[in-house]
Amino acid sequence: MAKPLIATETIYEKAIELLDKEGIEGLSARKLATALQCSPNTLYQQVGKRDEMISGMLAYYFQNQALNLKDSSSWQESARHWANALRAVLLRHPNLSKLITINQRYVIVDYANQLLKILLHQNFEPEFALRCTRVLSQQVISFTLTEIETPPPAVRRKNRSSQEINFEDLVIRNTKSKTKTRLKEKLNEEFQDRPEIFENAIEFTVLGIEKAKQAK
Repeated sequence: MAKPLIATETIYEKAIELLDKEGIEGLSARKLATALQCSPNTLYQQVGKRDEMISGMLAYYFQNQALNLKDSSSWQESARHWANALRAVLLRHPNLSKLITINQRYVIVDYANQLLKILLHQNFEPEFALRCTRVLSQQVISFTLTEIETPPPAVRRKNRSSQEINFEDLVIRNTKSKTKTRLKEKLNEEFQDRPEIFENAIEFTVLGIEKAKQAK
């Protein structure tokens, strides 16, 4: 009797598990087939070759991840919560998110539609709401993928060349002496632990959208 084919969902789940453990280099047909105790031909039959499998895996993952959104009375707060919720989904499996190409950003369309509905509910003009959704979606993806690829702050400081400007030191040098120690401690803590650039980018974008909305 022929061995039953492995469910597509099982293949994708095991592939994501391999990505988490071994990185992108660990995602090979041979390793995946070994983990699933099947032949590479079975994988090809079920999910296609590598590029097809990656597209299917991305679609599968993002279709099954709900955004943890909070109720809010303002579109600004809703947009901030939406951006951070999508960032969390992308960071849950960093190696999987690294596989997203420009042509595969359609995988977050359901998430983008949630933001679009929020803006339309807040009386945005449809065309303006769509443009705002596109901008915020691109920012969340771009900044989060950059965050994933960027080494931790301690590593960046260690590898910084003598010609590079140390941002924290630059800020401190232009601060009154009596607050320098406290500021240095605060900067070190925040630059280590908070997605500061991401938060600022979203905040500035939200403020810009509000200004453009008022001008209409």
